[in-house]
This record gives sequence, structure tokens and C-alpha cells, in this order.
Amino acid sequence: MATTDRVKQILSWYGSDNPGTKTNLARMLNHGAIAGTGKMGLDSGLFFLRRGWRVTWLSSDPGRRDEFARRVGRELGRLEGDDPVSGSPGAAQVRLIEDAADPGGAAPDLLLEAVREDLAQKRTLFHRLAPLLPTVTPLATLSSSILPGEIHPRCLGAHCFFPLEITR
Repeated sequence: MATTDRVKQILSWYGSDNPGTKTNLARMLNHGAIAGTGKMGLDSGLFFLRRGWRVTWLSSDPGRRDEFARRVGRELGRLEGDDPVSGSPGAAQVRLIEDAADPGGAAPDLLLEAVREDLAQKRTLFHRLAPLLPTVTPLATLSSSILPGEIHPRCLGAHCFFPLEITR
């Protein structure tokens, strides 16, 4: 598993832990999936990209791919000529998929939900995605008004300040 310098630094803080713990921690620090391609979903994914993560965005809107690729490229400002969604060498590690069961990608190490504040929509999303992911994959919501336990039994809260860059 390839690790960034930042992941190596974080792993160095766990010197007394066993190799299995460090392997699982490294795995969790490398690939995230963001459900939602609105402003909060985009900003959350960019936050992780800037820190060396591979990011997969999930969107139920098939028309979002081109617009989203332009937004990601413009926001990162470092994708000169590369297609940011294809994951081509030199491009950011970005994928946009319309179905979480997409066979082309590995399961993410974290699922972060960033859809609108609608309990039914959030529940549907988690109940559809949770069975597709390993039980060790954290499922998190950015909800500011709905308790994680109301959404899904495995869901945890990850609400943050906006813009995300001010969150430490």
C-alpha cells in the first residue's frame, strides 16, 4: 500500500501499536468516498485530496460528471490538461461514479455523506451503501441537524465548520 509522507508521519505517532493496527490506520487514511457533489461534498473531497487521499465522489445525477470535473480542476488549480475524474497519472486521485456498486473501484476506507438535510434521503443512502462496504469502514454524516443514530446504526457524526479548511 502506497502511503503519503503525511500518513507516514501519523503512523509514527503509534510506535508501540502492533502492525495490524498500523495497517488498518494507514488504510483508513488513504481513500475516502464522498456521497454528494454539492458545495459541501466538493469542499470535503478537496480537503482530503489536498492531504494526499484518493477520493471517490458518489452522485445520483448522471449529468454532473463534466460540470463536477471542471469544478474540481478549477478548485485544485493543479490539474493542467489532465482529466481530474479519470485518475490519469499526474491528475488528482479523483473518481466520480453514479452508483456505489460500481465494479471499477475498491471499497473506500471512509464514507462521508454530504447530501441535503433530508432524513429519508440520508437513510436511503446509508441503507443502500452500508451493505456494499466492509463492516470496518466508518460511515459518517456531515449533517448539522439530524443525529447520526437516526440515520443508520453504524453512522457517526462528522459535522464541521465551513469552509472545511478552517477545521483542524
